[in-house]
Amino acid sequence: MPTPTHAIDTDELPPPPSTGEAAPQVAPPMDPADLGEVPEFGHVIPNGTYHFRLDKVYLNWNDPRGDADAATKLLGAQPGYGLLWIVQEEPHTGLSFMDNCPYINAKTIEEARAGNTTAKKLMRRLSKLKKIMAAAGFNPGGPYSVEGDFFGANPEVKIRTNVAQKKQREVDDDGQVKYVDTGKKQNEAVDYFPLTRPT
Repeated sequence: MPTPTHAIDTDELPPPPSTGEAAPQVAPPMDPADLGEVPEFGHVIPNGTYHFRLDKVYLNWNDPRGDADAATKLLGAQPGYGLLWIVQEEPHTGLSFMDNCPYINAKTIEEARAGNTTAKKLMRRLSKLKKIMAAAGFNPGGPYSVEGDFFGANPEVKIRTNVAQKKQREVDDDGQVKYVDTGKKQNEAVDYFPLTRPT
């Protein structure tokens, strides 16, 4: 085969044969005015009741400092979940908020079953989770994993939310916990309902 005498310019190549497929879609051009009423990133959801889907779950543990309370001394630190809920209806689709859902450790469950009064009181930490599971129609017939069987299914519920001042948890050198106003706003869950509830 003879050696080419010059580099091949792509303009010299014939166009590829047509496959009959439509041209790929491209994003339409935008005008600055189009973004005028679009909420800022992190915009809080207005007060109301909306359809939400559980998107992510974060496990955390309380961090007792100083003189821990009697329940912590007896039963140890307690876990909790951060639930990231995302709106599933317009005009707020995609907006989200973080919901704190207390839980209990294995020792607390064991002691509560054995009749320990302190452990039984701590079982009240499950009241929010119980309400969320009922709203989602989760009614297992036997033992289940909260993370795998319930959270892992990305349940969907309606949540009534409020806008509240965002506070930051701080612990001083003496172990005293206080919540300081950050000057920002955040959403808080007020109640949970099945999807069949009218908005």
